[in-house]
Amino acid sequence: SMRLGSRMGTAARQPTAMRKDVNTEGVGYNTNINVTNRPVTNHGLSGVTSSSQGPKRKIYDKSYYLNLLKSKNSELSTEIHKFKKEIDVINKDNQTFLVLEKKYDILINDVRILEGELADYNLAQDKFRSGTRTDDINALYQHIRMQNEKRKNQLDELFLERKDLENEISELERQINAINQANEEKLNELDPEQKEQYDSFRVENYQLQRDIYSLRAELDDVNVRLKDLDDKLKQDTLRQRAQHLRDERINLLKKKEELELQTNESNLPFPEARERLRNRIKQDHSEILHCEKKITELKKIIDTYQKNINELEGDLTEQKTDQDDSHKYEALHQRDKEMTQFMDNFEEIKEEESKQLEVLENNIAFMLEHMSKGITKSEAMPSKSEFHNMADDLAYNKGLVEGSENTLARVKIELEQRQGDLEKIETLEGKIERENKNMNEKLKNMQDDMDNKF
Repeated sequence: SMRLGSRMGTAARQPTAMRKDVNTEGVGYNTNINVTNRPVTNHGLSGVTSSSQGPKRKIYDKSYYLNLLKSKNSELSTEIHKFKKEIDVINKDNQTFLVLEKKYDILINDVRILEGELADYNLAQDKFRSGTRTDDINALYQHIRMQNEKRKNQLDELFLERKDLENEISELERQINAINQANEEKLNELDPEQKEQYDSFRVENYQLQRDIYSLRAELDDVNVRLKDLDDKLKQDTLRQRAQHLRDERINLLKKKEELELQTNESNLPFPEARERLRNRIKQDHSEILHCEKKITELKKIIDTYQKNINELEGDLTEQKTDQDDSHKYEALHQRDKEMTQFMDNFEEIKEEESKQLEVLENNIAFMLEHMSKGITKSEAMPSKSEFHNMADDLAYNKGLVEGSENTLARVKIELEQRQGDLEKIETLEGKIERENKNMNEKLKNMQDDMDNKF
């Protein structure tokens, strides 16, 4: 209460019905403010700032909160409207994207069709430039059409086979289900003891299957290790040397047995030894004839290859197109490969023939030596007719040896000729490669010109 007679100050204010003892000191300091609960405005996150505009409203009545709620509601409506607009724009973009994607697929298909047509036009242009005949193009078309029909029939057969297999699988599954159902019914009819025994057997079977699987895995690992070790041993030079010596030992044992047999033949009577010698000479003669037959066949094959090479050379001089050159180059390369293989095998065949001739000569010399020893040891010398027969046999054997030597000489001459043919083929192959390179450069230049024009 105020004293009587005192005068109010000019800055004094009439008190109201509000609480007088409100202590506002340190409110900002003592208030716990959480940073994550800052007010959200249309300008983003902002902290509580001090106002420099003077005192604000101090009575927050119903109208104030209604106005505040209306303002917030209008702000929310504005934001919702903005979000709806953005959603509409996104939906329109999505629809546009789907339309553009469909259009892209259509254009891709059109481009592929046009590329195929362009390839056809380019092929037709190449055929026209190369002067290919219409009959050849029709023949190629018929060949491709027949191949397509054949592949189509194969696909149909595979489809039918797959369908039959699926039907068989479904039938087998049905049978398996029926068998399982019958087994379940039988198991349900079993006694408890039998069922328990069956369960134990089933568990044991499962365990055994697991053991078998693990043992198989171990066996596979062991097999892999053994294979690796075998590969390492095969690469070992000492093992290869031992294998070579083992093979030589076997060959020497065979030769030893043959020599022992021939030594025992020297103790036989002269007529029996003479008969065996004749049989062996006939056998050697048949082998020589067989070798000469092989040589004749090889000569025929070589002549055929020579004719083919001559034909290829004539074709290459007539046609110089890129496609024909590539096909003929492949054919020539294949025949060159066959020729090289023949040359390699020819060396082996020649070596085998030489070894056989050497063996035959050694056998003849050995038998003649033993015959001479037998003649000196025998009490009775051969008669004049037998001597003439032996002389005839010796002349016959000498003729065989001379024929074999002549055959070997002819084979060597043929080998030299074929080596010369092979050198010609290699020279021709170099020419074809250079022509292919030139044609590729021309095609590249033509392609660059087309790209620059179109």
